[in-house]
Parts: sequence; C-alpha cells; structure tokens
Amino acid sequence: MYSCLRKYFSPFVCQNEELSLLQIFKPLYILLSAVGLFPSAIEFSNGKENYIVAFKSSPINLVPTLLITTITCIFFYLHMQVLSVVSENNYLTSDPMTLANYVTNLVITLLVVFIIYINAFKNRRSYITILNEMAGCWADLSKSTTNDISRLRVQVNCLVLGSLIVMLIVQLVITFTEGDPTYMIAMITMSFNLPEMIQFTVLAFYFTMILMITTILKNIDEHLAMIARGRIVSGMGNDYVGLKIESSLESLRRLRGVYARAMVVKRQVNAAFQAPLLFILAQSFHALVSDAHGLYHIVIISEDFTTHNVVEECFWVVYQLIKYHILGYASALLEMQANKIGRTLYDNSAYGKEQIQCKSSTDIIEQISLHLEVSSIKELIASAAIYLVILVQFDNNQ
Repeated sequence: MYSCLRKYFSPFVCQNEELSLLQIFKPLYILLSAVGLFPSAIEFSNGKENYIVAFKSSPINLVPTLLITTITCIFFYLHMQVLSVVSENNYLTSDPMTLANYVTNLVITLLVVFIIYINAFKNRRSYITILNEMAGCWADLSKSTTNDISRLRVQVNCLVLGSLIVMLIVQLVITFTEGDPTYMIAMITMSFNLPEMIQFTVLAFYFTMILMITTILKNIDEHLAMIARGRIVSGMGNDYVGLKIESSLESLRRLRGVYARAMVVKRQVNAAFQAPLLFILAQSFHALVSDAHGLYHIVIISEDFTTHNVVEECFWVVYQLIKYHILGYASALLEMQANKIGRTLYDNSAYGKEQIQCKSSTDIIEQISLHLEVSSIKELIASAAIYLVILVQFDNNQ
C-alpha cells in the first residue's frame, strides 16, 4: 500500500517514471467516481506500452450521482423551510434584499449541481474518447528526454488533489466554528459546502485535462527543438529523436499531425465542459456580488457582528475569485505552450519553405484564440463592483 501511494503521490519529480500518461489520471478518476462525476467504469492498463483505457459498464457508478443529487434536493427544501422561520434573526437574511440574494444563490447553486451531473452523464463516453485520444497522441511521440510525465504526476496528484483537500478542510473548519445551531450547520454544509466542492472537483477535472494536453504539446515542442538542432549540427535526418521516419521533413509533418490532433482534443474538452463551466462562472459571479453585499451588511449595518462573520464572508468572496483564476490560468498555460509550438513550427518552416507549407505562429494563435477566451479577474471585479454599488443604493433608499 505504501509503495503504491509513493508511486502516485510522491512530491518529487523523478526520472524514468513507470506510470503512463493515463495512469496518472487514475487517482482523480477514483475521486470523480466517488462523487458521481465519472458515471462510467473504466479499466486502466498496466505498463507504459498498454495505454488505452477500457470501458466497463457498471450501474454502481451511477449510485453516487443519484445519491448526491437527491441529498442536495432534500437539503434545499429543508433550508428553505428554515429560512422561512429564522430569517429575521440571521444577519444575512434580515432584510428583503439580502434574503432575496440568499435565496437566489441557493436556487442557482442547486441548478448548477443538476447541470453538472446531467452533463457528466451525457458526456460519460466522451470522457473515455478524450482520454484515449490523448494517450494515442502521446504514443505517437517518442519517449520524452525530460521529466514531463513525472512533472505531470506531481501537478495532478499532489497539487490539484492536494488543493481540493485543503479547500474542503478550510470550508468545514469555517462552517463548524461559526457557533450556529447544529441544524443550521447541516444546512450550510449540504446546501453550500457540498455544491462548492462539486464545482471545484469539476474545475480540477477540467484543469487536469488541460495539463495533460499541455504535456503533449511540451513533448511536441521538445521534438521540434531536437529536429532544429539536428539540422544545425549535421543537416541529416533526426532518427535519433525516436520517431521511425526517413527525414527531418517527414518528422516535422508527423509532429504537425500530432499537434493538430492535440488541438482537436482541446476542442473536445471544451465541448464536454462548456455547459458546466458556463453555469459555474454565472453562479460564482452572483455569489461574489451576494457575498460582498453580505460583507457590507455585516460591517456597516449589523451591530452585533463578530470577527468570524467577517472572515467567513471574505472566505466565500475569495473562493469565487479562485474559480475564475483556475480557468484563466488553465487558458494562459495552454495558450503559452501552443504559441511556443507555433513559433517553433514557423522557425522550422524557414528551413524549406518550398518543400513544406507551415503556418506562422500568428495564424496558429488566431485559430486557437476562440477556444482560449476567459474573462479576466480585473473585468470580473469591475463588473461585480458595479452591481454591488446598485445593491448598496437600494439599501440606502430603504
């Protein structure tokens, strides 16, 4: 057991990792299956050479999906019943405006949970197709001379999964130390904490997919650099790169083919996650405005607030910003690697413009820019501030 954990969760980048590209995804797959976000059972092949995951039809994987959605609906109903009784004593729901924001946030959160699980069930086979296509792209490349696989393992199994655990612990600590009655703690845990962790798990799933595609692009860029060095040194073919080809020109063509397949996979990932990400961002924006408005009520209007109340509201505001940061960082990471390959392809094409037609990096950037657009945090904060000012004006009028 210890050797298995060390194999997957060692925080150190090592050479000659025994894991294949898809085996790195296995711990996250277990987590996704446990919370119902990967409704299909799959079987991972062992070893570096056997890289394809096999589909295994298993109704058991649908149980967490049905269980979590049912629990969410039950606690949503109970939460609404509790609000109708104790809203006047709650500093966040003591007036009509804050109560409306609170209830709207509950409704949107419930809707996002349903969208996430419907999308997961709808794309359960697309996930497998995407994973196998990424594995196929990796198999078409030779073994990387760098530590790309080991670095990817550390990023996914240590940083991504570790961040999820830290977020869950912080959420529970803040909720359970608030001093509310037990029933209210249960309401908040199941109505807000659970849906928030489901959203962050979806973001971790998407971010991991982006990291895997980025690793493939890094490997492509590495091979392109080796082709360029081979031309400079000897002007000969690049058989030592590891691809079974006749010349560096054929190498370049094949690498461009793998690059095109990787970008197709990126479009498939966008299509598979488009709906949940859109609703997550919408819910996050409303929660950002609502939580900031609640913080204003605590500090300016409420007379019996505590330090814990301020910390709790600031925590939820930061949580919404983290979601936007994750998507923005994933987009920037992929764009940076794609741009780097575009420049390398353009540099290599100068070797034989009459032999091979290669698009410039500017053309490649324009093609992929439609799939990489995410609102910046600066624009988000500016928009949220405008809505917050409007809500404050309503408070002043009252």
